[in-house]
Amino acid sequence: MQKVGREIYNDCMPELGPNNDGIPKELKVNNVPLLPEKAGPEADGEKYSIPEDNKDEIPVVEGEVLTPEQYDAEMEAKGKSQKQNEDDKFAPKNGSIDDNKTNSSYNAGMGKESDRTDERATKKPFSAFGEYATRKNEGERERENCNRKVKIASILVKNSAVVGGGMEPQKSQATCKEILGIFNAGYPSVKEMESIEFNSSRSVIQKDLAKNNLDVLGEAGLMALSFMYRDYDMGSGNLPTSGATAEEIDDLFPVELKGIGKHIKEAERKLSEEGKREILQVNKIIDKVSSSLQNLQGPNPDKPELQRIIYSKNRNRLVNIATNMSEDTLLGRYGKLINEVFLKKSNIKDNSHGRGDGNDRVYATYAPPSPDAEDGGGGRRERGISYGPEKKDFVALLMLSNSTDFRRNMPPAWFNEASKEDQDWYEMAAYMADYAETKTAFKDSVKGLEKLWFDDNVRLKLNEAYFLSMYERDGFRWATQRILNDLCDLKPDYVGGPEFLYLKPLGNELKINEKMKTVEGWINDADNYKNEIALVLCKEKAYEGREGDIEEFYKKEINEFKREGDLSDEEAEEVWKEIYGYQDAQIEVGTAWNFLYNVDFIESADFNRELKPLDGVRGDTVNFIFHPEAKVNSKTYTAEDKSAEIEGNAGRLTGKEEVKGGPLVDWYLYQLENNPTFRQEYMEGKHRFFPKRLGISFLDTYVVKLTDGKNVSLAEALRNGKEINKDLYKGRATKWNMYQGQKDLLEGSLGAFKYLTGEVPLDGKDVKGWSDGIRNAVSLLRQQEGKIPSGRIPVLSDPNFYAGILYASFGLDQTDELMTVKMPFSDYKEGLRQMTMKPFIRTSENQELNRPLYRDGPSKFQTSVFDLMYKNYMKRTFNPIFRK
Repeated sequence: MQKVGREIYNDCMPELGPNNDGIPKELKVNNVPLLPEKAGPEADGEKYSIPEDNKDEIPVVEGEVLTPEQYDAEMEAKGKSQKQNEDDKFAPKNGSIDDNKTNSSYNAGMGKESDRTDERATKKPFSAFGEYATRKNEGERERENCNRKVKIASILVKNSAVVGGGMEPQKSQATCKEILGIFNAGYPSVKEMESIEFNSSRSVIQKDLAKNNLDVLGEAGLMALSFMYRDYDMGSGNLPTSGATAEEIDDLFPVELKGIGKHIKEAERKLSEEGKREILQVNKIIDKVSSSLQNLQGPNPDKPELQRIIYSKNRNRLVNIATNMSEDTLLGRYGKLINEVFLKKSNIKDNSHGRGDGNDRVYATYAPPSPDAEDGGGGRRERGISYGPEKKDFVALLMLSNSTDFRRNMPPAWFNEASKEDQDWYEMAAYMADYAETKTAFKDSVKGLEKLWFDDNVRLKLNEAYFLSMYERDGFRWATQRILNDLCDLKPDYVGGPEFLYLKPLGNELKINEKMKTVEGWINDADNYKNEIALVLCKEKAYEGREGDIEEFYKKEINEFKREGDLSDEEAEEVWKEIYGYQDAQIEVGTAWNFLYNVDFIESADFNRELKPLDGVRGDTVNFIFHPEAKVNSKTYTAEDKSAEIEGNAGRLTGKEEVKGGPLVDWYLYQLENNPTFRQEYMEGKHRFFPKRLGISFLDTYVVKLTDGKNVSLAEALRNGKEINKDLYKGRATKWNMYQGQKDLLEGSLGAFKYLTGEVPLDGKDVKGWSDGIRNAVSLLRQQEGKIPSGRIPVLSDPNFYAGILYASFGLDQTDELMTVKMPFSDYKEGLRQMTMKPFIRTSENQELNRPLYRDGPSKFQTSVFDLMYKNYMKRTFNPIFRK
């Protein structure tokens, strides 16, 4: 391969040194040039020479690298007369040019000889030298070309009157000069650029550069016309220039740019079909932004919320193209052009709604809090410092039953913009979400529940003022009604008893927003269920008062949004949600769910222990406490049953089961597995010492008075969507905790549960302490029993319940089918009689609570408990049928 002097110099001098003297800094010591006698060419072992036809133009450099100054001296010695024409080819490829230099090495003429004069030093010549010397490598050249394309197109668009002859001549000439001056080569016109290719006095480099610059000009013109004439023939799938010839395009431009048409058509020819589609798609987006912006800025905007969102979404698309697409692609360069000529001029400020492109939001500045602002007495709680989640994050966390990180003393800015009523509501929503996360953390153990239910710093506090702020919220009341009707029925535990919430059959199908699942499927997918219910609520609000099918209204409007905004199905739905306040519906549904979860509605309604434990839905330990017998029932499957009914109750218990049943449960499980006779009788309903219900949810126990004067449980009022008599609450202190009665009931339930599961053993050392503990637990249950509408808690009058407490407290050997309690008395019968005379054993009707022993002997109820335990023991002792 042959190399000429110009290429040798470029190979050896990749980077100019200080002062632009042409010497690379690698070849300097203390800024003094140090040139080798023999440079790179010979080091490669190659002989470099120049082609014969170029010897007159370019000097041969054989093994020695010359600087421009050295070359000047050599040319003078040889008497060369056309050195000015050669200097532009000889300059270093890597470097920059000082236009004020008068040395001819830095200046070249326009293809003819000229003397070195001061005029040449100040007037920029038409030369490829300045163009070529600024190029460090091909990559940088390409980047510079990309920037030039965008810059030229931007000048054309910003001075659009230059196209079509609408600009006055003087300004038109200035614009053309600015465009051609981008190349820094002194081109006077496009025609002159084209003529360089046929000028024999021009070097190969000059010709290549001129051709490259014409290509740059062609693509820049294509981009500019594609933007300016984007409304032309949009439906054909072709660019605006597709239907025009090169001559017709030339007619649009002033004389300095005549000839550009051919290069614009060439740029269009090189563009792929995909590239054309991308440009056309961007143009459609631009039109959507322009149309929406024009509508919004008009005196009477049509559908302003829709237009605002269409504007925002489409503008964000353009921003994404302008900032994320590589400038190596035409689409990326077109995006840069759009940013310069369109995006920077299409911004809107939107302080009232907080919508726009996301960066335009401006919040008001609030004054420091007033002395009474902390408790809300001063009205809206306004803060100078804002902390906390954005509203979308607040909603997302709340819907997951997670803490929202909301801080009342430093609320987020969107909170400060709300009304006093809404602020109260948001605070209640945040509290319910925070407590839901706390419940999830503590729900899986007895110790955790003791902290959750009874620790004053943790337990649920529900004062009447905040409860009313929830209940009076139509969306909250609608959501609780919908959830309770979707998932639960109201029915009694026994004939004539009070009605409690029960889960609907888990296999029942439930259709929501055209989506069908079973009741169990929706519960296990609770997050999706809440979002779907929020969408239903949003539709109800959007089309309230309209006659007809709400779903049809929704579909029609979605289709309108897709058509008007050129949106996908998902985007149209997001627009619809934004317009109709889907986030607010989510807060109402999420808070309704969190409230129900916090007051244990699923655990209470899952009477037969059918659901698996699930965070944010159901706690297994709570369910065990509320329905102890159901846990034993779930273990009554033989090996054959389990294989046939693996999806039954026992199969569903796949979550945490950290709470053990104690000695009584262990005895049950052993006997059920090993004693067929006992198993058969148990399945017939006999020998049931664990109660079916020991706990009840707040919804089932709290009584409200309706506006018609009727007293009903809160569960019934919510399920039927009834309004309550608010006058009953107006005279009470706002700090009155409605949940206090439920706290007492939970304390009684958990206390009795601990006795039933053997956590409070009776070993004869502290009989009084043992007796006082169970008496207090049962008393708390009995106190709440009278508050339940139209009924009693059956377990409190069931001898089996008290017998179960004694069995579990004394302890049993699980292999002993006689069910002999481990009593510290020598006389088994007498010891058992004394224990069954404890005052905690009584029916609800018996009011002799404080009498330690009955003077006339045991009551009939105590006797029934004694007979149950002793006679069964004797029956098993003398009846071999109980033997295996």
